[in-house]
Amino acid sequence: MKKSVRAVLFALSLMIIAALSVAVPLVLSGRIPLGLAQATAATVASSATPTAGPSAEIAAAASAPSTPAAVSPTPTSAPPSPTASARATTAPSPTPAPATPPARIVGPGAFGDLQATLQGVYGSVNPSVVHIWGKVTPESTAGQDGGGQEVVIPPEACNFTDPLPLQSQGSLGSGFVWDKEGHIVTNNHVVKDVERLNVTFADGLTVPAEVVGQDEHTDLAVLRVKAPAELLHPVSIADSTVITPGLFVVAVGNPFGCTGSMSFGVVSAVGRSLPAWDQNSELGVSTREVFADIIQTDTPINPGNSGGVLADLEGRLVGVTFAGMDMLDTGVGFAIPSVVVKRVVPVLIKNGTYEPSWLGAATRSLMPQLAKAMGLPETQQGALVLDVTVDSPADKAGLRGSSKKITVEGEDLAVGGDIILALDDQRITRAADVDTYLVRHTQPDQKVQLKVLRDGKEMTLETTIAARPPAEEEGKPGGGGTGGGAWLGIDGATLTAELAKAMELKPGQRGVLIQSVAAGGPADKAALRGGFKKLQTGGDWVMIGGDLIVKADGEAVEKVETLADILAKKSPGDTLTLVILRDGKETEATVMLGSSPDQTM
Repeated sequence: MKKSVRAVLFALSLMIIAALSVAVPLVLSGRIPLGLAQATAATVASSATPTAGPSAEIAAAASAPSTPAAVSPTPTSAPPSPTASARATTAPSPTPAPATPPARIVGPGAFGDLQATLQGVYGSVNPSVVHIWGKVTPESTAGQDGGGQEVVIPPEACNFTDPLPLQSQGSLGSGFVWDKEGHIVTNNHVVKDVERLNVTFADGLTVPAEVVGQDEHTDLAVLRVKAPAELLHPVSIADSTVITPGLFVVAVGNPFGCTGSMSFGVVSAVGRSLPAWDQNSELGVSTREVFADIIQTDTPINPGNSGGVLADLEGRLVGVTFAGMDMLDTGVGFAIPSVVVKRVVPVLIKNGTYEPSWLGAATRSLMPQLAKAMGLPETQQGALVLDVTVDSPADKAGLRGSSKKITVEGEDLAVGGDIILALDDQRITRAADVDTYLVRHTQPDQKVQLKVLRDGKEMTLETTIAARPPAEEEGKPGGGGTGGGAWLGIDGATLTAELAKAMELKPGQRGVLIQSVAAGGPADKAALRGGFKKLQTGGDWVMIGGDLIVKADGEAVEKVETLADILAKKSPGDTLTLVILRDGKETEATVMLGSSPDQTM
């Protein structure tokens, strides 16, 4: 008997915790008055008071009376629903009332209201959501039984045994109805390289689909189907620019092929920037391109949810679910915001492609260590420009990248570039703000003003936004050196004809181009300058615009290896006389060499 009582008390404790876990977010969101939430929690808590037996405890826990009345506990009967309990009239419990009973507020059941709301959202959203599937010839099946044959992912798969390969093949995903003309919106990665696409509606009808537009930069795609008009239920769309963390949201899609599934959570953060996918990169993601203005949510998003709906509790689309942090949900998922969807989808329908805005500057959020190294207050905020692509809008505006390096906790970080403080009238406090502004408010051929901080002084630059060029190869800046007995404190690259032309130098010019200067190193102390513009050559990125070393101690320097040999013969504390070419003019600089760290000259 004691064991059974303990078991019931333990179960009731779990009920109390569950009630609080729901009530607290509801109170914080303003959807339920604090008093009502407290009364609800008090009702559940009061039901944990020991009575004549476990069945009486369960009956008490299941009721939330506003006017107490008698109830005959029945051990075999199921507890009434929360909404029914809120309306029930019961007799006084045999348990003595506390000296000061908790205040009770008469009104609808909080959890019943939430449950009804969620059911209503599902009823309005699910008819708009579709299951997208197709046939592919996955390379992963080569050499296996059936290898090379088309693999069919049926709509009713609900596959939990091997979900990741299905997702990576692009043959399993979600989408939603955009308009009455039969346009379906989904993720680009869902339909990329998938043959003979099919769309299955909520009622089970399957129809073939064709791709009418795709954009890898926003990971959005549009399909078109011919389906009965009564099945085409376009989603309604909310304004994602006004949502804030804490907003209740639901995801409706087809995780693992389980059609018509809904999950519930909150918006965890907004305005995230995530690295775009890049199959050619060792990390699988791009180091140059990002998905901007992304919504983060703890709503479960699993393989198969991609392309589905993230909706608010009014059933309006706030985002398109497109990524989770692992094969299975870990409480961190992401969605493309509706503001991006509204800009991109109509263009994809009309043109088949979309041209995202492009500034051509790589940035990072300014942190205290970087600000201090640049002689700025550690509280300074903004987006530090790391590099600028040659002939980009940023380059044409005169924006300067970082030409020096410092080491913070073992990591080399670039410093010294412009700090973007504002775009037009929008304040910039972090790098993600730049990406968000470009996505939300700009388009190609639009003029923008950049307020920047350079050498401690504010200035305003103007440029015209361009369309992002075709996908670029990722690469690391070329050049460098192994260093010898002494350290100069630069990263260098042998000047090629292509680099010389880009820097408008005379044909046949030779030398070692300084790409970056180590902050506080010998070259920095001698006021040598590194590059601040990024140029792609031979699959590598090279920083140009810096000083060009043409002689060292009177010896002509035509390539990196020559300079490395000269340094190898030097010792820390020795001086090195350099002839450099800067802005078309030769000048002389004397450098006191230091001790040589790894992988630098």
